[in-house]
Amino acid sequence: MEKLDHLPKEISIVVVCDDGTRGTKVANMLNCQGYKDTANLDGGIKEWKANNLPIIETGFKPDNHSGCNGSCSGCC
Repeated sequence: MEKLDHLPKEISIVVVCDDGTRGTKVANMLNCQGYKDTANLDGGIKEWKANNLPIIETGFKPDNHSGCNGSCSGCC
């Protein structure tokens, strides 16, 4: 939540997690915060890989639940 001011509200955002569960929560939280063009990758990266879709490794690994408890209940 403390990093939202670095994320422009006028861009399209696709949230990706391992299986789509947390991504759904984050996409909903972003919508509650005024980010109107957000989407979740249904099935997450596991489903993406299962369909043999391309992946580019960047080495970037975000902090898990950085600054929150992971429930997203306090975000809206």
